[in-house]
Amino acid sequence: MRSPETNQDAHSWQALLQAQEFCRLERDATVTIDAHGCITDYSMAGAHLLGSAENLMGKPLSMFLDHLPFGHNTPGYNLAYAVFHGADGRWQRHTTAARNGQVIGVDVALSSVMMNGNRAIKLTLKAADSGEQAHCH
Repeated sequence: MRSPETNQDAHSWQALLQAQEFCRLERDATVTIDAHGCITDYSMAGAHLLGSAENLMGKPLSMFLDHLPFGHNTPGYNLAYAVFHGADGRWQRHTTAARNGQVIGVDVALSSVMMNGNRAIKLTLKAADSGEQAHCH
């Protein structure tokens, strides 16, 4: 790769690097919650898409994503919901608040996983593409 020679080349180069970094982050965007809907693990990309720069551990997922029915007192329902809605592999469109307060779309895919001997729910996240259809709730 050659180095940028003009300001325009430098700007294009920087934009390309930022786009590549965003794509890398988006690809690795995950959040894992326990049966009670509390965050037990997350990637930095997951925190970024949820609009948070703070530690997410132990916080209810409902603080960040709207309309996901993961209540603290309904662990059986939470796990059943993840198994049922994760089986078809479809993405669900939800919203979250970005760090600047703007509401943004986030597509979510659910799966049921084992973590430290307990059943957990893994959410794979990606920024919603306005041109792409997603299963909305």
